[in-house]
Amino acid sequence: MATRKFVHFETTNWSELASLTGPEADSALAALCLKYWEPLYAFARRRFNDVHLCQDLTQGFFQHILSKNILRSADRDRGRFRTFLLAAFKNYVSHENSRAAAKRRGGDLLHVPLDFEEAERAFLETRVDRKTPEQHFDRMWTLKLIHDVRASLRAEQRQKGQADRFDVLEPFLAADSPTRRMHAASELGLSQEALRAAISRLRRRFRELLKAEVALVLHDSEDVDDEIRQMFQSLA
Repeated sequence: MATRKFVHFETTNWSELASLTGPEADSALAALCLKYWEPLYAFARRRFNDVHLCQDLTQGFFQHILSKNILRSADRDRGRFRTFLLAAFKNYVSHENSRAAAKRRGGDLLHVPLDFEEAERAFLETRVDRKTPEQHFDRMWTLKLIHDVRASLRAEQRQKGQADRFDVLEPFLAADSPTRRMHAASELGLSQEALRAAISRLRRRFRELLKAEVALVLHDSEDVDDEIRQMFQSLA
């Protein structure tokens, strides 16, 4: 499977989303779109064949969020932002039609620049035909979160002056083998014991960052482990 490229930026906390009103609402909504729009687009593409319709629905949904203050009325006590967002999108889609969506292209409403060409390529690369639109949404959500965590981890390692070392060790976050370890140890000039310790530290830090990222979109931090289990099940 080809490597996916996602936009990385500071995560919006679920507990802060109700503040999407007032003078800063447009910029806050733009940030929200950049974080969560691709999984929603993937859901739409699994449900409809019309690429332009899916683009319009995705763009229109975030305009709808701002104009209707949906996030202000959201009940965050009910848990996962992922669940809320998909339910809100499905409800929006059920009340929308292609003509109304098409009008939005040339209207005066807020326009958030979304790279639909890249999103379409990502959809085609990651599509699993046996999955439902809901399952594909969960899959893309998980891939997005994992990418963001890796980006954060990579940035940390760069700040420590260990970018080259990270490039060698990063593949061990997903796969492992004696041959891979032998080559990595040789490239880094480490013993197998030192390499084992370095991989363990990197994986531990990845898990810490993953838990922190997931906690941002949950009401109860105690649900983090369960959410992570569900996320990785979506990749099966």
